[in-house]
Amino acid sequence: MRKTNGVTVHQVNFVEWIDNVINTIKTSQVFALTDLQLTTLQLCSATKVRSSNGLHTFDFEAKHVGETTFSKCPNDENQASIECIHSDQYYAEWTELNDSLCVYDMRGESLTARLKTLQTTNVTEKNAVTLSKDLMEYSLNISTNGTSYDASLFGMSVSNFLEQMSNETEVADNIFESINNFMESKDAIIGYSETTNNTATRVIKFLGDAAEKIISKRPVNVQKKNYAMLGLKVDRSSFKNTIIELKTLKDRNMNLDVITDESINENNAKLEIPKSILDSIPPTVKNIRLAAVAFKSSKLFQVKKKKSITGEDFDVNTNILSVEFRGHTMRNLTEPIIMKFNSLNKSLQPHDKKCAYWKFSNRSWSTEGCTLHSEDIENNLYTCHCDHLTNFAMLFNSVQPLSTVHRNILSIITNVGLSLSLIGASLTFIAHAIFPSLRESTPPKLLMNLCVSVIILSILFLAGADNNDYSDTACSVIAGLIHYSFLTVLFWGGIEAFHSARGLVFPMKTEISKFLIKAMVIGWGVPIIFPLIGGLAMTDDYGLFSDEKSCVVHGNSFFLLQLTPSVIILVTNIVALCAIMYSLNASSMKYSANSLKLKDRFRIIIAFMILFGFTWLLGLLVINNDILIFQYLFCILSTLQGFYIFGFYCVRNQKIRKYARALLSGKRVLVNDDYSNSTLSQKRKHRCETMETTVSSLSTGNGNQYNTSSLEKKGSF
Repeated sequence: MRKTNGVTVHQVNFVEWIDNVINTIKTSQVFALTDLQLTTLQLCSATKVRSSNGLHTFDFEAKHVGETTFSKCPNDENQASIECIHSDQYYAEWTELNDSLCVYDMRGESLTARLKTLQTTNVTEKNAVTLSKDLMEYSLNISTNGTSYDASLFGMSVSNFLEQMSNETEVADNIFESINNFMESKDAIIGYSETTNNTATRVIKFLGDAAEKIISKRPVNVQKKNYAMLGLKVDRSSFKNTIIELKTLKDRNMNLDVITDESINENNAKLEIPKSILDSIPPTVKNIRLAAVAFKSSKLFQVKKKKSITGEDFDVNTNILSVEFRGHTMRNLTEPIIMKFNSLNKSLQPHDKKCAYWKFSNRSWSTEGCTLHSEDIENNLYTCHCDHLTNFAMLFNSVQPLSTVHRNILSIITNVGLSLSLIGASLTFIAHAIFPSLRESTPPKLLMNLCVSVIILSILFLAGADNNDYSDTACSVIAGLIHYSFLTVLFWGGIEAFHSARGLVFPMKTEISKFLIKAMVIGWGVPIIFPLIGGLAMTDDYGLFSDEKSCVVHGNSFFLLQLTPSVIILVTNIVALCAIMYSLNASSMKYSANSLKLKDRFRIIIAFMILFGFTWLLGLLVINNDILIFQYLFCILSTLQGFYIFGFYCVRNQKIRKYARALLSGKRVLVNDDYSNSTLSQKRKHRCETMETTVSSLSTGNGNQYNTSSLEKKGSF
């Protein structure tokens, strides 16, 4: 009711107004219309309704009041329905859509779209139950066919329900079940979503925050297959040494409980909190809340770097226990937190064991403040002492680490091998630099570039790889440079393979224009792309690794940006070598008088294998650290590449030996004595050498390098 110009105006809706008009007419003495009635609108018009997932539209035809209309579901033969009903005394309208029988395609964009909608929806007390049911449904689909992006959206969506966790029991139950479903997802999905959006960290911290919210109104005891949670208020006056036990129930759910018995059952864990821990909480604090969470596996605790504690591979082999007094940090306690774990895999025979806690800051396990107090292998029981409260677990290393003796021997072999390689590659480069006749053709120039790359790699590895005195930034830079120099060695080996195969397998091919310039662009330019990508996208993969003394590339960058291109190049080089040997064999059969002897073929194969970088193939076998013999073979063969080049392409080269003897005896070195203008002119005119004569220089050590100059002069290079 309001006043307008002094007149009181009563505000009524349209239906009330019609009722008033009819009643006035009925009671009026002017109109004898006592039978006048207002009839109800009996028809609902045709309409389009969006599906509950917001991705489909149903078409419904017009119906009278009391009738139901149906529309086919998009992905099956079931039907969605709506009913035409009275909205009040005079109108007809449709009910809400019922598409509960429809089975929607939850893969790909459909699931992602629904999660996006949920993640951006404001969760209130009115819609919390409905939305929590939706999230529980979505979590099932994430665990079966979701993506890491779906997992990220789930982590953000869960956080939206925190304020409603204590208001409605059903909401909390649905969210806890959703998290249990989510933990059934593949490790790779959870791990990558943690890397991109801290999803696992969000979920772990949400559980602690949710426990704190609920504790304010009621105790918390969540029992799930993948985790358990306990939350309760602590009375300072009655608190004493408290034991929290984790056990597996008959229905295979996990359960946390406060016990007084110190016994521990199979496959369980327990954590003892000393009474003195409350001394760390100010006496004025009365509202003390204890929250404990146990995790069945380490899915939410995937380390950023595989080898994060020592130089070996450690895996979580117990349940993970997390206990905290909400709002208080417990560190440097006078009495230790005592934890007892049963290992999950009893058949595992660990060579080393660690008591550790989870560091959220760098996503790794740390042993700081924790010690392995005792172990009872017969009863499968391990006792840890820690001076703080956080997420605890036992880490087992099942791989036999290299002994100190083997480590020292391998280190000596590596340093000696790289030193000899550095000297050999340097002498080879110097010999070709001071004697022009040795580098008149393309192959020696390629060899000089290969030598430079070997020199750079040897210097970097000797000076920077095994040194922990550098800062993190300097170590990362050194790791990137080693990554680059290693790839240049392989790329120049690949260029050598291409050039040799082209000349020996297809000798009639025309020369590639400006081949050396193009080769240098590829050999020195392309490798820099890989460490640049790794440095920008995966910075943490460059720096200290293993025993925290090696500045090398590791992690995903190693597998994607170093191992992958290396394997591709080496496989290509193998194909090139096979083609070369097949061509030589076919030519020997054609010209039987000049056929190569078996020992000559062997020398050619070895020479090309060194040139093409085949010694690095052994690196594929040492990725598994427990194969000791391959460790030694790799160190002996791969570190000596420059030394092998010097032996095959300098020491066995008669011309270099002649120049060296003349140089050492003080005689004048006639660098062009074998390459006079008349001789060169004659060679350019007569292109009748056979392939056998060309390759024989490689097997006997005669001529210039692997003497492909004759092929080059025939237009093969």
